[in-house]
Parts: sequence; structure tokens; C-alpha cells
Amino acid sequence: MKSKTLTVLGATVAACLVVLGAALILVDARAPNAGRVSMAGAVKILPAAHAYAQALKQQARPVPAFVDAKELVAKGLLRPVDITNFAGMEVAVATAPADGTTNALMRVRQPDGTVLELLGDGSVQFRPR
Repeated sequence: MKSKTLTVLGATVAACLVVLGAALILVDARAPNAGRVSMAGAVKILPAAHAYAQALKQQARPVPAFVDAKELVAKGLLRPVDITNFAGMEVAVATAPADGTTNALMRVRQPDGTVLELLGDGSVQFRPR
């Protein structure tokens, strides 16, 4: 049973990283500093949000559904360079692990108001402002 759980968890994390990478490619194309963006730090965002949630749970504090990426930097879970891909954008990251549904894993509001959502089922949605 434990092996099956680990396998499912591993597959979920891998799928999240693939979705995050695909979304970053889309965001990179629209970013003002396109071409100078590194994905190396960006793949750390979801695990940092989950670590943030675990820390709050251990302190018996309520866990919000989403956390701002800047808060993850402020808490030392990410470095500023890890979120340079999102310069000028508002980034909210889900604190719960992906469950394979259409629940949002990450929301990125671009300077023009457009919202990019990465969903747990592997899809990406754009919402115009």
C-alpha cells in the first residue's frame, strides 16, 4: 500500500513539474525579459508552497489555499532568483498537492491583467482581463 501511494505521489509531482515547465514556456514568450529566463528556479515553486503549508500545519496554524510566491521568498523557502521568471507578475501557488483534478495549482496574473492558471489535470487556462 505504501509503495502504491509513493508511486502515485511521484507521478503527481512529475506531472506538476511538466505542467509548470509548459506554462513557463508560455509565460516566457510574453515576459518583457523573454530569452533571459531560467526555468531552474521555477520548478522549486510548488515544492516550496507545500513546505510552507507543512510548516503552518506543524505550528497548528490555518493553511491558506494559495500563497504568494513573494511570501515564499520572504520565508526563505525560495530565493529571489527562483521567481525571476515572473518579474512584474502576481503569482499565487496552491498549498495543497496536485490531485489530478481541474483545481488550480498556480495562478499568474500578468501586468496586462491576463490570468494564466495551471490546473491539476495538466491543462493550462488563459483568462483575459
